Amino acid sequence: LKLVFRGLLIMSTCLRQGWLEGEEHIIYRDLQLQDGSIIRKYQFSMEVHGGPYGVKTLKGSSTSSLETAIADRQFRLSTMKNVQSRTKRIERIRQKSNSPSPARSPNRAKFDDNA
Repeated sequence: LKLVFRGLLIMSTCLRQGWLEGEEHIIYRDLQLQDGSIIRKYQFSMEVHGGPYGVKTLKGSSTSSLETAIADRQFRLSTMKNVQSRTKRIERIRQKSNSPSPARSPNRAKFDDNA
């Protein structure tokens, strides 16, 4: 893995990675830098239906702050919720506009029957 720190390219090795226990859709990576220091990085990651192969992976930025990864997750989940509600609303409007209209209005039918 390559990291950029203060404009310098730093090589690192991934020691371990996996899903963070107690947090949904958050992965962690423990990275060891060239000087021996170890950094834990967090990232939002989620697979959803869609994309060219049927599965689309949503990923946030890799950060050393768990709070930032959680905020990224909340933002993505709220965005997905808003998209679903918009899609449902548009589908309802489309169904209403495609519904068949009566051939004659009820008021017109009464007028024709009395004539």
